Amino acid sequence: MAKTIKIFDVTCMRGDVATGVISDELYANSRHQLKVRVSITLNAAETLSETEKNSIKIVEQSSSTMPAQWVSSKTNTGYTQGLLTPSNMTNQGLRGVLCEPALDGEEIASQNSKTVPEVFYFYLSCDDPTLDTKNLVAFIHIDGGSDLTSGDLLYNKVLTIKPKRPYTIDSTQLISNPEQLIYNNPMGKEDEYSVSLFTWTLPWGLRFFSGSSSYVITGSEYPAGTRIWSTTQNEDPIICHLLLEAEKIDFIAGQFATLRDFDSTHVTVPYHNNTIRASKAWKDGWYYSEPVTWLDNSLTIIDIYGCKHAYVLYDENYGHYIRIRNI
Repeated sequence: MAKTIKIFDVTCMRGDVATGVISDELYANSRHQLKVRVSITLNAAETLSETEKNSIKIVEQSSSTMPAQWVSSKTNTGYTQGLLTPSNMTNQGLRGVLCEPALDGEEIASQNSKTVPEVFYFYLSCDDPTLDTKNLVAFIHIDGGSDLTSGDLLYNKVLTIKPKRPYTIDSTQLISNPEQLIYNNPMGKEDEYSVSLFTWTLPWGLRFFSGSSSYVITGSEYPAGTRIWSTTQNEDPIICHLLLEAEKIDFIAGQFATLRDFDSTHVTVPYHNNTIRASKAWKDGWYYSEPVTWLDNSLTIIDIYGCKHAYVLYDENYGHYIRIRNI
């Protein structure tokens, strides 16, 4: 005799601590994930077999599969923050967090009757540019029985998920910190060797997804300290621009410019949390020539919501400043 499912529930797991509202939205950037919980309650003496557990999945209500450009996974990639909203743009203490939704009446009755639901978690993501709302349900195949979904009339539990267009931070919204100068003389000569630091911080308390020691530059991942562009005069580097490692603060002077006879003197570059950092270095008295801008002076960062932001660094005022703009 086939098992009887008394309660078959599927629920979004992400809520906002400020409002208590459970989110049913996610950014359509292929990375942002919406956590959902599938809860199945059987008769007291019954349990799900491993085969039945393995058959559980999230599907489109009108199909037996996920919609095109949608993915259901059991792996949490970490991009599970709630949406970026006006409340958490102004007060990061109200950032959307993972929270348990309140139990409904059926689940309370189930617990009171000493039947314990079996719970399974899935993570949904999508990369659908149409931003069409989708109705999703949980699916299970019962051994020796039939296929059931949480959307069947007996259960009537359907997830209505609304994709949102990924946002892009305009370079004018980046918080530009004051230029900081560090003077060093690794050659032990009269000429002064200078390092200028430029930093740009993401607005609204946004964070990079991880404290990576590398950046994605023109589609490829490079270690921090990668030279973005430089100028030369008589085969001697004059000005060198670097994209700096996220959390590292001590650099050998030679990492900023390849100077003849440089020693291992260290330059300390202040660390600012979740900032894009770039630097330029030059030795006074050298003649400046127009910089040669290579194709790899662009960078891409991904924030905690999985949204991607692409920028390019460029010279201004004959190399005295490094600026940033959107690609």
